[in-house]
Amino acid sequence: MTIDSEIKSFLSTNKRNPTKIDHLSGDASNRIYFRIYYKNTTEIFMDSRNEKESLKNFICVYNYLYNIGVSVPKISCYNIKSGFMLLEDFGDKSLYNIIENDLGNEYLQEIYSVVIDTICVIQSKAYPNTFPAYTAEKLVSDATEFLSECYHFSSTSYTSVEQEKNLLRETLYPIMEKAWSLPKVLSLRDVHSSNIMWLENRRENLRVGFLDFQDALIAPSSYDIVSLLSDARVDLNKPLVDKMINRYLENNPDISQSDFLFSYSALGFQRGVRIAGIFSNLSINNNKTEFASYLPRVWNQIFEHATHPGLNDLYAWLRNYGPNFNRRPEAKNES
Repeated sequence: MTIDSEIKSFLSTNKRNPTKIDHLSGDASNRIYFRIYYKNTTEIFMDSRNEKESLKNFICVYNYLYNIGVSVPKISCYNIKSGFMLLEDFGDKSLYNIIENDLGNEYLQEIYSVVIDTICVIQSKAYPNTFPAYTAEKLVSDATEFLSECYHFSSTSYTSVEQEKNLLRETLYPIMEKAWSLPKVLSLRDVHSSNIMWLENRRENLRVGFLDFQDALIAPSSYDIVSLLSDARVDLNKPLVDKMINRYLENNPDISQSDFLFSYSALGFQRGVRIAGIFSNLSINNNKTEFASYLPRVWNQIFEHATHPGLNDLYAWLRNYGPNFNRRPEAKNES
């Protein structure tokens, strides 16, 4: 494929002589990725011209993760001014592709177990105070930023979406504060199947490779676990999810199960509504219509999280004011 003169100049300056270049499917960001082929190896080229600040963040988080022994793609070279970077190629064996190829539940359980263990290692490390905190205010703001766009896909008409948003903000804020009762840890934020690579030739936790971690911040310890197990892109069976939650709690005996499950469900709701808004916005305003196909799954997950007995007010908001999708699991009574 052809590339523009700026990319050609960057590759030439860094003494790269590609034999072939392939465009890779993108994510929800404005970044563009290419696989660069040479005679005996490959690299990944990241074009962040539209998100140069995220490139700075990527380098910062990369340095931290690399130094604590986490598998992240090594940075070969970069230019902040141009927004370009060359990275180690982790291949195509993402967790998403493994699930899509249906390689067996035991194999999947092994991989998810290693991912959980690796997250626990990251959470056990001290982190610099330069990382921002995912405050209750920010959690609420992110959840409602694109909420209006969600109603575009609703089967019911609503006369005052702004009123529904304000009610959700008021309902969600104290719940987000309570979700912070868990330990504060470094969260990679977008820990889902497309951003996790299985590097089977490596050993132990190094078999898990992380991508797309530039938005890392300080969050409750449940955040990356619900990001992993409540994945907008794939369906995970409940026995697997329950086993992974239990594995996490076994690795963290100081965290009470009840506190964790409340925070997990509360942040699962928050994250789900945020993702539903982002995906709706991408589909409506950015012509990325493929993201609309994930919305039924995301809203099902949102309702599932809202059935936690401590989230009855969120469940009531969904029933009365949320975008109307088909599935409505019953709420659970608080005992």
